[in-house]
Amino acid sequence: MTGFTAQPDSAHGLPHEYQFSVIEDHLGRSWTGTARAGLARLDNESEQRFTVWKPSSNNPQSLAHGMILNLFEDSRGRVWCSTPGGISVVWPDDRINTYTSADGIPSDLVFGVLEDEHGNIWINSTGGLTKVSLSEYDAPLEIIENFNTNDRLTGGRALYGWMIMPDGRMALAGDGLNIFHPDSLSTK
Repeated sequence: MTGFTAQPDSAHGLPHEYQFSVIEDHLGRSWTGTARAGLARLDNESEQRFTVWKPSSNNPQSLAHGMILNLFEDSRGRVWCSTPGGISVVWPDDRINTYTSADGIPSDLVFGVLEDEHGNIWINSTGGLTKVSLSEYDAPLEIIENFNTNDRLTGGRALYGWMIMPDGRMALAGDGLNIFHPDSLSTK
């Protein structure tokens, strides 16, 4: 077992003692979302060396918020960071895009992200479940559809758990339980 303690004063140390989320990407690297100090990726385990991303109000290509509630890697190798201030996407070359309600997502408080079997991205926020598309870096986030309680969701959010089931259905737990296949949803 290897343990890492917070080294907030180190440029390449773990930036905060509390971690809210952790994933391993397709290259085998560990990513962790902290409670207040942004995102960290373990680049060298033996040296305990991390690449760290933090929010900056002066930099639009920084994280949306220092609290990372959840992390998700999509099929294109992008890491989606769900935060109370919107969603940030870390591209494979380490560039970041951040999207907020000003960009069309229904709420800045984002709990998580899922990807369906067609490569569509689904953002789970207090504003409901939003199907989006993001084609390339610096492209606007395309809002395809948003679903909420008016569309038979039991609640406007899934804050305790979400997953893609083996048959492609999504399960959202929070304000009730919603189980559905994304292909069956349409507000049009």
